[in-house]
Amino acid sequence: MARPLLDRSMLGQRSTASPRRGGRLWPALSHLRRGSPTLLDLGFLAGFWLLYFLPLLVRQEYLIPYDIIEQHYMFQAFVHRSLVAGQPPWWAPHILGGYPLAADPLAMLFYPPILLMHALAWREELLPYLYLEWLAALHYLWAAAGTYLLARSLTGSRAGAILAALTYSFGAFFAMHLPHLSAVAGLSWLPWILLAFRRALRERSPLWAGLAALAFGLMALAGHALTMLQIGYLLLGLTLLATWRRRSEAGPALEVPEGADRSHADVTQATEPVGGLRPTAGADGTPQPTAPAWRSPLRLAVLRAMGGNLLVGLAVVALGAGLAMVQLLPSWELGAHTERANFPYEEAVVSSIQPHWLLTMVLPNFFAADGPAPYWGSGDPAETNLYAGLLPLFLAALGVVRARPEDRRVTALLAAGALLALVLAFGEHTWIYRIAYDLLPGVDRVRRPANYVALLHFALALLAAYGVKALEREPAGGESWQMLLRWLRWALLLALGLLLLGAFLLARSAGGPGQQVMQGIVDGVVLAGLVLLAACCVMLAHIHWRLPLSLLLVLLVGIAAFDLGTATASATYKHHRMRPDSYIGLDWAGDPSAPTVRLLLEAQRSAPRERFRILPKQAGSIWENGPLVWGLDSAWGYSVLWPTYYRELFDAATADPNSPLFDLLNVRYLLTPGPVEEAFPGADSKKFVVVQQGSPWIYENRSAGPRVWVASHAVLLPEGEQIPYLREHAGALRDVVVLDDGVQIPLSAMRDSEGGGPVGSAGILAYENTRVVIRASLAEPAFVVLADTYYPGWRASVDGEPAQLYRADHAFRAVWVPAGEHEVEFRFVPTTLRLGAVVSGLALLATAGLLALGLGRRRSRSSGPQPGVDG
Repeated sequence: MARPLLDRSMLGQRSTASPRRGGRLWPALSHLRRGSPTLLDLGFLAGFWLLYFLPLLVRQEYLIPYDIIEQHYMFQAFVHRSLVAGQPPWWAPHILGGYPLAADPLAMLFYPPILLMHALAWREELLPYLYLEWLAALHYLWAAAGTYLLARSLTGSRAGAILAALTYSFGAFFAMHLPHLSAVAGLSWLPWILLAFRRALRERSPLWAGLAALAFGLMALAGHALTMLQIGYLLLGLTLLATWRRRSEAGPALEVPEGADRSHADVTQATEPVGGLRPTAGADGTPQPTAPAWRSPLRLAVLRAMGGNLLVGLAVVALGAGLAMVQLLPSWELGAHTERANFPYEEAVVSSIQPHWLLTMVLPNFFAADGPAPYWGSGDPAETNLYAGLLPLFLAALGVVRARPEDRRVTALLAAGALLALVLAFGEHTWIYRIAYDLLPGVDRVRRPANYVALLHFALALLAAYGVKALEREPAGGESWQMLLRWLRWALLLALGLLLLGAFLLARSAGGPGQQVMQGIVDGVVLAGLVLLAACCVMLAHIHWRLPLSLLLVLLVGIAAFDLGTATASATYKHHRMRPDSYIGLDWAGDPSAPTVRLLLEAQRSAPRERFRILPKQAGSIWENGPLVWGLDSAWGYSVLWPTYYRELFDAATADPNSPLFDLLNVRYLLTPGPVEEAFPGADSKKFVVVQQGSPWIYENRSAGPRVWVASHAVLLPEGEQIPYLREHAGALRDVVVLDDGVQIPLSAMRDSEGGGPVGSAGILAYENTRVVIRASLAEPAFVVLADTYYPGWRASVDGEPAQLYRADHAFRAVWVPAGEHEVEFRFVPTTLRLGAVVSGLALLATAGLLALGLGRRRSRSSGPQPGVDG
């Protein structure tokens, strides 16, 4: 009898058999006993993780600097203070003249672990920085656990799974990107997504599809746009591959014999059975007509299986993206108002890896990022280190070359994925990235191709697990063992040769400027040689002295852990000059004894209704977003998503601080690292008066414009002509407001003259994150102008009645107000945030429905009738 081409498991059908019923205690103990090796392995990973982060989290000797404090922490400090005060954090008035924080994905405003962190710190006035450090570090453990479980499910090898977890989670990419919280958090979900996605495709299970969608949504809420695009396209690609594989495996079942009637094919037209099915016969043995060929049961089953794969894959991506729409829709809207809307290719390929950086795949500190010499590489230290460990590199190659027949399809896919990730990481150096930029939606709005190294490390980690599996499945001295030992010996000889060459060059450079560089390279070669030597020794002990395989694998994993720990541990904070207790505080500004912040806060308290802004000019990176922590208002800020119109006005105004256009920004205090003439050559010493000398210097701008004022008439201009007009007529801007050409304004606002003096006054009554209330007293109708950044979602009302909001002076807000005493209110009601919340809520309900359906099916199978047992 012909063997069916597709069995039940391939078509997603499940056996009706289920475990024998019994008491609840014994199954629980049985599960615990079966799971104890996994718990032991995860315990080892947790111990390594704790040792890895011990100086940071336990002893608190160092801190994580750069973006995690200068951007992520300051965003979260503002969010925390807003939540404690009962104010919505959607809008941050303290940077960039006002900024839509809810739309910035790096704010991670809706990421559940972030919300949990704020809940744990609810009683704290200032969010402790250590909380954010713990949150970042825990994502490493989360990535390690997910990678272990995925590699274990793929290979069945405990040692291979541990090695894969170490390689991905503690390789150079994760280690060097510790300050980039959003990227680390998003990538930590990658193994969990694939773990659930794989089972969802194989079983077409609603439970696993729901879990995959949930993990994908959480990854997207972590806020790293490039990671979301990478994983999203990866899932779509895997979906297409799984569908194509189903089609190729069932090829004969999907074919109608040549010459057959494709609408009503009869069995007499086919000379061979399709997919192992035989024609039916009547009682007298004569063949009976079958259903049309395209309706044969096997063909329909195959088509259902293919459609099931497509449906599962698309559902996971769609539901996952839907869960994150509360963040994605506002972020997309913000991106449309920034330079990312027309992102040139030259900007998109910034931070492409350079070919010579590949040296760091074997010598992690070749450019002395953590060695005796200062960093001398040609790029960011966080991107020039590609190290994933020496042993994982060799084992990954072994996993490709010596994969078992049943694993070759997966290892070939992983090898192709690793190669593609490496090519994409080269960015501008290959034409592949240009194709992705031109054809794949979203790729033209992100940058840093070097981040594809994370996918390279992930593929290498899983391949290394397959390499360990190849060793486990062969006796000592087998071909895989001999091949790996041969590679290690050649590498050891190469390391010895490089060591001799390095020692010679080190001796030649003694006392010269290159001595430290050569010393760092020699140190790296020595460490690599020790790792290779140790691996060779334990393998020889297994082959020749019958060292038990289990002990050998433990030693190999230990060698890999030592290698990664010494190469990358604490790489981004080890030598930072400040301790946490001197770096974070309510009034910190680099030096906790500096009175700078207290001075500015006191000045703000003394004039609460006038409100003013500061402008830190080269005063230090902590001043860029520091106002979010202190509650000061600044015209500056650190974000890659500046609204274009505000940046254009800011650049024009700060080009000449002596100009009245500079005063329009409402900047009363200017902070500089030294005398103002050094930061702004030609600055008027009469206009800027020294308030404090030190670090930084503080100057008061005596002619700073108000936060809110009254303009008697308007000039309508196209957007491209507004900045030149503002420069030319800067002195008249207190009475004239520039609006967008084509907007509807009252006829009385259109005047030929440039104004005839003030027609009233306006002052701030209330100033909150998403609400500003102004009292206007006008002798005649006029525009009330607020020097806060214009942005979609802001609404205006006059005495409670809706009023039209205008974009004023290229980047501010204005509203037309009748004569008399009136109360003007600006309120931030972002439509995209509300719409995104609705979509996310619906996606959450759909995901919960999938999970409930899957759990219900699993429960019904486990409680169904047993074979041989009366129901």
